[in-house]
Amino acid sequence: MTISSIRGLFSPLGRLATFSLLAGAQQAAYAYYGTEGSGLVELGWRWGTALLLVWWVQADAQKTKYWPCYEYGAFMFFGWVLLLPHYLLRTGGIRGFLLLFFFLPLLYAPWAFAFAVSYLTH
Repeated sequence: MTISSIRGLFSPLGRLATFSLLAGAQQAAYAYYGTEGSGLVELGWRWGTALLLVWWVQADAQKTKYWPCYEYGAFMFFGWVLLLPHYLLRTGGIRGFLLLFFFLPLLYAPWAFAFAVSYLTH
């Protein structure tokens, strides 16, 4: 690994991807052993995903200079499902909106991993 690839892991998008990979490994392990995940862990994954998405939006907003209200970070944290497509469309047009097709698999990969492992092992 080079220094620049290691730095990429610490960017907001790299942390979101790493978080999604760890959540996928945890969900796959639960599916493999046939156990239910802890409710607290599930809550942590959901809130952690929202927090890391807001972090990425804040980093991206510094480049695009789009920050419509003072507490946009908190607003995005609680309503990211609706606000992320709006933000991507507003800041990047259609090309930015296509970035949503990168985020959706990243956000739903943990549950896809669990489904695949469960299907293959049972």
